[in-house]
Amino acid sequence: MRLKSNNTIKSLGLFAVCSLMAVACTGNFEDLNTHPTDLDPDKMTPTERIGALFPAMTYLLCPQQENESQMIDQIIFGQLGGYFTAPTIWDGTNIGTYNPSDRFMRAPFTDILPSFYSNYFEVEKSTQKSGFVYAWANILRAGCMIRVTDTFGPIPYSKIGGGQFEVEYDALETLYPQMINDLSDAITALTNYVATATDTPPIGEYDIMYNGDFSKWVKYANSLKFRMAVRIANVLPDFARTAMEEAMAGGMILENSDNAFLPTGDNPFCKAGIEWGDLTVNATLSTYMNGYGDPRRPAYMTRTTYYYDYNGVRMGIENKGKVTTTNYYSKPNFSKNSPMPVFYAAESYFLMAEAALRGWISGGESAARNYYESGIRMSMEQWNVSIGTYLSNTASGKFNYTDRLSTPASGSGSIQNAPAVSWNSANSEEEHLKQILTQKYIANYPIGLESWCDFRRTGYPEMMGALNNLSQGSELGAITDTRMVRRLRYPQQEYENNSTNVKNAVNTHFGGRDEGSLDLWWAKKD
Repeated sequence: MRLKSNNTIKSLGLFAVCSLMAVACTGNFEDLNTHPTDLDPDKMTPTERIGALFPAMTYLLCPQQENESQMIDQIIFGQLGGYFTAPTIWDGTNIGTYNPSDRFMRAPFTDILPSFYSNYFEVEKSTQKSGFVYAWANILRAGCMIRVTDTFGPIPYSKIGGGQFEVEYDALETLYPQMINDLSDAITALTNYVATATDTPPIGEYDIMYNGDFSKWVKYANSLKFRMAVRIANVLPDFARTAMEEAMAGGMILENSDNAFLPTGDNPFCKAGIEWGDLTVNATLSTYMNGYGDPRRPAYMTRTTYYYDYNGVRMGIENKGKVTTTNYYSKPNFSKNSPMPVFYAAESYFLMAEAALRGWISGGESAARNYYESGIRMSMEQWNVSIGTYLSNTASGKFNYTDRLSTPASGSGSIQNAPAVSWNSANSEEEHLKQILTQKYIANYPIGLESWCDFRRTGYPEMMGALNNLSQGSELGAITDTRMVRRLRYPQQEYENNSTNVKNAVNTHFGGRDEGSLDLWWAKKD
């Protein structure tokens, strides 16, 4: 996969690794990026010097390095987004039981923000903050920083520069519009470049996501812009509407051939689930898919050995430790070579479905239905399964789950009010919204941050919370079973290195309480 790109990347290793400033590793970096002759970075061309920075920045959109992936996309986003369960208890804590230690909350901040900027600052200097390469870096900046701010809340953004991280935090009311405006500027610059380019530029050899096809980067950027606009549409509707219209006019990811993936030869979901026994499918996901008889089940998860069915594990199942067999539960069904997902065409359609339903874009209920059904079709196509009669599926209501890891089966539960797949024009807007968000959740597997954000923003999809809620007295503060975790606490490292600014942010935006029960600015739904 992308052999031409990877062969070139092999000559970039020393410079790229050094540019990370020992903050974090990027998956397989030594293997993928070390040239057999150890090319001296002093002898690199300017294109090589800049290009060497981009693989590390791009991988932060969905890290493939096993520890980074586990600490960010598995135990945090994967669990809180309802896709995975990490039954192993480390240091007596687990975010699945709502009592994580600082060690298990800090990674989205400490591994993404400084790692990204250590390379981004070099791009700024090399490009003098202009041109399509700088635009490319700013698209990555938006994609990476949204992962940080949607986890914690306000973050340093506008005042970061020149290697300085100990700066003031931006309020979300100003941060989100500025990120979208910065992304819009990058889209304009890259669009103009694509319109006049006659061939793949040399720096395209360092593009691990689209192999130098910058027209696809424009589509990804517009899709990301639409995603961000939907996030804030309840609180800044006019600004969000304009951003959505611009994104649609600019061209979004609407075909699976444009899906954003990152290559890997050692998929961390596979490693954690199959090799380590630290990751299972979440019971919420398996319960929905069983209730609908979803044909994507064998693509998403393994069958149990004893029951030959699909059965996940409740998040927050206390102190079960590693579960290394599939006798009673399902594992994520990824192979070593399964690429890491960043953005699917299906999500674009579900985003447009919600926007049309709510009147943020034109079309109303009829357009919402068309987008909704297109999102389902696109997901089925992506996973190479036949859609069959899925769109006419009327199964709804209570979907039961049987716990097989506890004796007695104390973790058994249910989804109480699952919406039907089939669209009924007689239903209310709220019922349609629940349909859209539930099917979006299933289709977006395993991109957990998005389903966690949707849940906080809308209350959908309905999820089974922690089986054992151990939040009382924890670093997150008391978390309710219905609202679940709303944000993570800022890392202790920030309190040590950027004390005044993080405390000011907590006092200003969270009433002095750095706790996990408090809503972010855009999370309007109770």
